[in-house]
Amino acid sequence: MVAFYRALEQHYQNTLDQVAAGLDEASRTEVADFRQLLLNLNWRSSARNQFSGVVEALEQGDVESAVVLCLDDATRLTALVTRDSAAQLGLAPGRAVVALVKASAVLIGTDPGLRLSAQNLWWGEVERVHEGPINHEVVLALPAGRRVTATLTATSSRQLGLVPGLAACACFSAASVLLMSAS
Repeated sequence: MVAFYRALEQHYQNTLDQVAAGLDEASRTEVADFRQLLLNLNWRSSARNQFSGVVEALEQGDVESAVVLCLDDATRLTALVTRDSAAQLGLAPGRAVVALVKASAVLIGTDPGLRLSAQNLWWGEVERVHEGPINHEVVLALPAGRRVTATLTATSSRQLGLVPGLAACACFSAASVLLMSAS
């Protein structure tokens, strides 16, 4: 089994090398970035929410940078990272990244009129509620087919009346997003 896996991995690497050889320099860089992103995706994380996207905009401040990721046509994610981290990650428009958000950092709301300071407000529909004695895990299905998971107290979940089919909003701060990019 190990020998099979290594042979498959070598074949995969050879195929990527052949594809890259026939491309211009910019495209070879993109293939290398994509290869590294695939390798990064083999990492495991305790964050329940892992989103692949492309940097759409980068606004650099003196200390922090606001990064807007395009996850799909309907979903944008905003992250705040230090200016040094943005430079270290090589963040720029078009750069592929992975965003991690712990489920405990995601708040759930059901009132469309509620105004919040959180930069990430994603409306969807409750897909499922896994009830525990202390906390509930709530999964929202978003319009473009993505899912976002929140962990909230059982009391809060009951007070909001969270049940499958209910419209709800997942809210999280840009500061609670961790970004990863290929080196």
